Amino acid sequence: MANFWYTVIIAFALLATLLAHELAHALAMRHNGVQVEEVGLGLPLPPRLLIYVKGLPFRLSLSPWLFGAYAKPHQDSGEHLESLPRKERAWIYGAGVIANALIFTALQAVHQLVVNEPLRVLGYATAGVALWALRRQVAAYLIPLLSIPALIALLYVTMTSLGQPNGPVALAVGLGQMAEESHSLDEMLRVTAALNLSLASINIIPLHPLDGGRIVGGIITRFASARVAHGFQVVGTAATITLLVYGIVSDLFFL
Repeated sequence: MANFWYTVIIAFALLATLLAHELAHALAMRHNGVQVEEVGLGLPLPPRLLIYVKGLPFRLSLSPWLFGAYAKPHQDSGEHLESLPRKERAWIYGAGVIANALIFTALQAVHQLVVNEPLRVLGYATAGVALWALRRQVAAYLIPLLSIPALIALLYVTMTSLGQPNGPVALAVGLGQMAEESHSLDEMLRVTAALNLSLASINIIPLHPLDGGRIVGGIITRFASARVAHGFQVVGTAATITLLVYGIVSDLFFL
């Protein structure tokens, strides 16, 4: 019974991680004059719950199709978003990754404090401050550089996990295994930090519509023809859909 509640806690931590990621995108958009219409957890498909919070300038959406999350700009702000300088758009697209990385460093600092490692606390705290200070440079330059190793890692994991569940079933199994190992505060902090690092790592992969794909797409648009940029977007979207379908099918065979 205890493992069930730990699994629930970790599941909520995962949802909170996704929400923090998308809220960071929304805040970065609003800071650059882009109006946000909706922030959603799960694909915007029915059935879904729409939540209106007083004072919040956009609505929240919750869907059971938890294959992704999004921050949707208002349709009237689309042209303004595309007209922004590349570095500003990179900051908007990279804000979620940076938010998760900041949460990772903060949770790791607290975790090291709990286990009485003051030097590591200082190291993670310093890394977090540096990341925030250089956030725009990280979004514009470091994320594109890291996107290639991230793509190689994705291909390696995919090839080495053939025949195993890789979709929602795998996620549920993973959460259960985390719950079995997370019966203390420091372990819960470590697991939540790992969730944030994992989400940041996935999103820097240069496949549209992931954050890394959007940032790299902006670079391609600047230095190549519109046809090449469009081809990059189409190929990235097709690859992302293929990976999602593969994850679902692998789960069905596992069941």
